[in-house]
Amino acid sequence: MGTRASEYRFVWLLVMAATVGFIWQQSTLAPAASSATSDAVGEVVVPLVGGPTSPVGSFVDRFLRKIAHFVEFSVLGLESEAYLARRHTPVLTVLQFAFGLFVAGADELLQRFTGRGSALADVGIDLAGFVLAALALRLFLYLIKLFRQKRKDGTQAAENHA
Repeated sequence: MGTRASEYRFVWLLVMAATVGFIWQQSTLAPAASSATSDAVGEVVVPLVGGPTSPVGSFVDRFLRKIAHFVEFSVLGLESEAYLARRHTPVLTVLQFAFGLFVAGADELLQRFTGRGSALADVGIDLAGFVLAALALRLFLYLIKLFRQKRKDGTQAAENHA
């Protein structure tokens, strides 16, 4: 592996560590602080999606915390996929998703110690965000690779006929 690739992977490792740190730090907030943070975010986001009386705004207002967890873990899933770019094997994929499950489980465990409680369903929401985002990026990168290959093959075929 070249130096540039090593640097690229190291940067993604640092970014993932920062994201995990942010996720776990949010889980250590006391119930009142966590609620205040959610309320502040809701005051900004809910009006942007139609307000509390619109169907979308009402949904966001009601499930803001769940959506936030899904989004946080989606970001982590994207980062893990970027870290593994072009290095996919079945073992690495299993380890990648085990990492997402570990972070989600630890996140819920941390919440138990703050008096906020935890739920297995929340681990599922977290893991769903992680897996869906990672697979979406993997598919996107694969399609780009296919497109580039078809373009390259088409260019070579045109040059051979000339």
